[in-house]
Amino acid sequence: MRTEARREAILDTAGAVFMELGYEGASMTEIAARAGCSKVTLYGYFASKDDMFLSVIAHHVGREVDPILEQLAASAQEDPSMVLKRFGERYLAVTLAPESIAMKRLIIAQLSDPELSKRFWTLGPQRYLDAVEAYLAAATSAGRLKVVDPKLGAQHLTALYEAETSGGGLFASGWIFTRNDIKRIVGRAVDTFRSIYG
Repeated sequence: MRTEARREAILDTAGAVFMELGYEGASMTEIAARAGCSKVTLYGYFASKDDMFLSVIAHHVGREVDPILEQLAASAQEDPSMVLKRFGERYLAVTLAPESIAMKRLIIAQLSDPELSKRFWTLGPQRYLDAVEAYLAAATSAGRLKVVDPKLGAQHLTALYEAETSGGGLFASGWIFTRNDIKRIVGRAVDTFRSIYG
């Protein structure tokens, strides 16, 4: 019988194999062997290797990012500076974690496939931007911010969060951002954002 717990265990194993061997190097045979099951079992959960790969990404996003976005959605009535700093610190802590950087590298290596690229965008960045846009619109309606174009505001805020860390983990190894580093980076980003958007 297929169970959600078994599916999640397979996804954890598959994620480790993809990060170790890359997308091309990871085979369903290898994943099945490490997961302690047959290929038939894998195909009972996932239609193809592409489907499994996308499910690994969705699993990672759901586990690491969804709780952050859910908290943001419920914060429209709170002080925006506190909300955006709390959100930014959690967001950067997740995105700068070694597992997230490894996942980004895997995704970037597959961006030549237009269909996979589109689905990656929908699973990750689009969900994040939509959530930030919704928060900015709600906070503006509540009189807490003055964001005329929440979609553009979400892009600006994201760029500010990432301005001092962009490429740090993706293109150069050994970049380490401590909790205090992240706190200072996010503080500057939020101060800049609020100087523009109230």
